[in-house]
Amino acid sequence: MVDSNIKRAKKVLRDEMARLFCCAGICRPAASGAIKPLWWIIARNVSLVLVYYALSIGLTFYQNRIVKKLRYPLIQVSCHLVVKFVLASAFRLVYEIATKKRRVLLDCDTWVKRLSIVGLSGGLDIGLSNWSQVMLTVSLYTMTKSTAIIFILGFALALKLEEKHWSVMVIVAMISSGLVMFTYESTQFELEGFLLVLAASFLSGLRWSMTQLVVQKSKLGLQNPLDMVYHVQPWMLVAVVPFAALIEGSQIVQQSISFETADEKAAVFRVISAVLVGALMAFFMEIAEYLVITYTSSLTFAIAGIFKEICTLSLAVILDGDQMSFINFIGLLTCLTGIICHVAFKFAKSAKELKNPTVSPNHSGPVPRQIHGRSPIQSPNQVEFKDHFLENPKSDDECPLLPRDYTHTELNDMSITPHESDDSEAEENSKVSTIVRKKTMMLLKKISMHGNVNNQILRTLASSTGAGWSTPLVVVDKIKSVTTIGINRPQKRNCINFEVAEQLTAAIEDFENDPESKVGVLHGIGGTFCAGFDLSELAGNVGKYDVTKLKKGHGFMGPTRRTFAKPVIAAVSGYAVAGGLELALMCDLRVVEENAIMGVFCRRFGVPLIDGGTVRLPHLIGMSRAMDLILTGRAIKGKEALEYGLANRLVACGTALGQAVNLAWSIQKFPQQCLNRDRMSANYAMYSAKSFEDAIEYEMNKGSEILETESANGAQSFVEGVGRHGSFSLNYDPEEISISYEEDIKS
Repeated sequence: MVDSNIKRAKKVLRDEMARLFCCAGICRPAASGAIKPLWWIIARNVSLVLVYYALSIGLTFYQNRIVKKLRYPLIQVSCHLVVKFVLASAFRLVYEIATKKRRVLLDCDTWVKRLSIVGLSGGLDIGLSNWSQVMLTVSLYTMTKSTAIIFILGFALALKLEEKHWSVMVIVAMISSGLVMFTYESTQFELEGFLLVLAASFLSGLRWSMTQLVVQKSKLGLQNPLDMVYHVQPWMLVAVVPFAALIEGSQIVQQSISFETADEKAAVFRVISAVLVGALMAFFMEIAEYLVITYTSSLTFAIAGIFKEICTLSLAVILDGDQMSFINFIGLLTCLTGIICHVAFKFAKSAKELKNPTVSPNHSGPVPRQIHGRSPIQSPNQVEFKDHFLENPKSDDECPLLPRDYTHTELNDMSITPHESDDSEAEENSKVSTIVRKKTMMLLKKISMHGNVNNQILRTLASSTGAGWSTPLVVVDKIKSVTTIGINRPQKRNCINFEVAEQLTAAIEDFENDPESKVGVLHGIGGTFCAGFDLSELAGNVGKYDVTKLKKGHGFMGPTRRTFAKPVIAAVSGYAVAGGLELALMCDLRVVEENAIMGVFCRRFGVPLIDGGTVRLPHLIGMSRAMDLILTGRAIKGKEALEYGLANRLVACGTALGQAVNLAWSIQKFPQQCLNRDRMSANYAMYSAKSFEDAIEYEMNKGSEILETESANGAQSFVEGVGRHGSFSLNYDPEEISISYEEDIKS
């Protein structure tokens, strides 16, 4: 009886997880509102695919003819890249003027590290593809370029984006053998052009694999195709222009154009027009390609690619008279069969995952990470789960969203009821029911922290499972030694009320008491850090608030009237005003987005700064500037905040959380006891010291506690050569130091 109930419970939980997983993916377009009608989604996706078809096929035939006439493919590609960059810049500028919102602009270091490979491989891919069309027919070019899927699979395996499976090897072998047969004894075969387009296919595989890594790193904020095109084109130019100048530059210089006759002027105009038309087609095709990948899955894109290749080859035979022997035709069918098998394999794998979904322990939290087992062009809506979810049930303390007094034993339409005559079985069944309910709650929590699902949708899903879901007001996620704490009232611009203040205080105290957590990151979910205290709740309730808490380090906004035992970084996006500004001041460091707005907005409503604002602000930016903000209540943006010293890092729009986590990672690698002692000494000298001598004495007392432990080990590491020249990898584990965090917390 018990075993059967356990099996039933697991099956129902998996089914519910699959349903919730599917709904979470479907609900992404509805993150800020209601779900779009099915007919609208179908019409949108079909329209995008048709636009992609028209532009891709049209550009293939157009460039094949133009390149053979003009004979300067690399210079044409360079012109295309310049035009695409100008168009992307123009569209971004129009958007900024129309919406008064800044678009994403990566800093130089991130731009070089994250996008150089994508841009260079993309530029060489496009350049070699156009160069090869001078020598090849459309059919041979199209079929050879379709081998990019081989290299995509290869890079996916190398980068662990795709799971190793024997069927993958079979599919690659089928496509490769089909390619050999397709080019066998072809009178139109050109070795040089074939090698060029094969190299382009290799670079295409690298390009799309690296693009997946970039797109999935949502902290870069490059999900919009315009932003991606804008940031990638300069790297493409760097890759193509040197080859264009070296190979075709001398030929262009030798051309003599006098512009004396009307015919010569008309010829030049026709050339410029032809190149611009190709550039426009290339620009909109690249936009359409990104949109197809964004709004559909890799399965849809692969199927669309198959039919596109068939259409292109058919048109090449009909319009251009390309020749195809029987062996070539068999090779074509073999290649297409291999691609279809790949699509079928992906479909079977997706169906299996939906049947037996499991939750990945390393995919919780607001910071997106690379997910194992996804193809380079798979939709970001699809979240993959790992298999051990049911085997390790968490305790009540590890599942804070679980109501303590919850007594339901039903999940959907299946009841796990105790056997009337067996108390032991009844107890076992009750445990199974509790596990099912907890796991469903934990899944809902993980989905909500992903940040792309409407809260009302989550409540609806939870009500159908009997899980008693309530949206968390403070979302805590632990990424090894870094803890992120998110304020989750986006519908109120993350305004704090009494309940949120209590939960925020509890979350920070849990972070301080956790020996594994070293650095915290405070952020707001939904694009706004915090717009202060919820004045609608404050009205008429001031006298009801427990004033005694204000004397114990707790304020209206949470634990704002004390210092923390560990470093906390504020990731500021959107508004950080009034009490929200005080929350940011409460943190040790502030990573601020360029378009973030900070200020004492409570000035206009007669609400005072009573959560440390008047204490911390003058110390941070000086009395004169602090008085300017306090008395005028004016707004300042990220750039001015950086100049004032209010912001420690200025980052692109949409990247504050990711950059703050990166900063936290760089801090947590240092010996923590020494770091926290110095931090405490600095805070004491700033806020508590009675005199210079008092501050110096406190610093000596705190520092001397570390000399015999971390300092001794660090000095030995230095003698051994570790830590020199900018490398901070120590040869001892700071976690083994005997001094515990409890002393810091008590202090």
